[in-house]
Amino acid sequence: MAGIGRAGSLDQTRRRLFVLRRACWFGRVGIKDIQEAFGVTRQIAGKDLADAVDHWTWIDTGGKAQPVLSRGTRAVQPIYPVPFRHLDIANAAMMMKLLSSRADFPDTGLRHSEVGLIFPGTERSKIDPQIIEVLLQSVLDRQSQGLAPRIVVVRYVGVKRDDLYRFRKILPVALEFDGAQIRVHAQDMAAEGWPLKVFVLSRIDQAKFSDEPLPKGFVRRDVSRLKKIRLKLTLDPRLTADQKSAIAREIAMNESGVVEVEAGYAHSFRRFYTNGVPPNLGPDIVWPPVIFTEELP
Repeated sequence: MAGIGRAGSLDQTRRRLFVLRRACWFGRVGIKDIQEAFGVTRQIAGKDLADAVDHWTWIDTGGKAQPVLSRGTRAVQPIYPVPFRHLDIANAAMMMKLLSSRADFPDTGLRHSEVGLIFPGTERSKIDPQIIEVLLQSVLDRQSQGLAPRIVVVRYVGVKRDDLYRFRKILPVALEFDGAQIRVHAQDMAAEGWPLKVFVLSRIDQAKFSDEPLPKGFVRRDVSRLKKIRLKLTLDPRLTADQKSAIAREIAMNESGVVEVEAGYAHSFRRFYTNGVPPNLGPDIVWPPVIFTEELP
């Protein structure tokens, strides 16, 4: 898509993207929308609308640049049909990612009052904000600024029988949001080879940075190469062909009945799809849909 690489301030780029997302999904963007989202003057907001119309284009099959937006008397609107397959920064997948992360109006272009969203469970979380602050800072990669990763000391309790809180030295690599749980993928600094392990944030009651330097020869792990496992699934025979098709689509199961999941997610996957039987389901509901799982080599 043309226009993405043009020069402009970071604030202007963010407002330009706001106009695109709001226009494509809400249907129109006015000066007051930009003023509310960014606190700029009416003059700047007006210029932002004109800039967005000029900036956002897509290339058709003939190699010609086509506009995405058009300017009305008081607002900007999309030119239909919206070419979402050329707009990866405003397509449905991106919007779902933003909305599920609870991004605000300036980033989504949609007010919370304009879109129905439900976030079950997480609002009841009692995780100490200071713990989240430490772990969020720790997963930021600042090596480009010459800053090395820092070890974090957490007090953690697992779910093994008779387990108690104990201090663990970890090097957080990534945060994972899975429904009501937040997990941190971190290297265990006390284990040989510093392997990646998964820690549930709600089971951490203390977290602080350590001044201890990284050990000699330390190699930071890459979460993009997390270990994955293959599971062979047997669906409940009571499911209709349509239901089986829908479940397969939901869990990305192939025609051989196999799914590939990250090793750290396998437990949650099994818990939900093989054991998750809510008590309020009626006798006619077929759940869980999977009656047997087998881990493949």
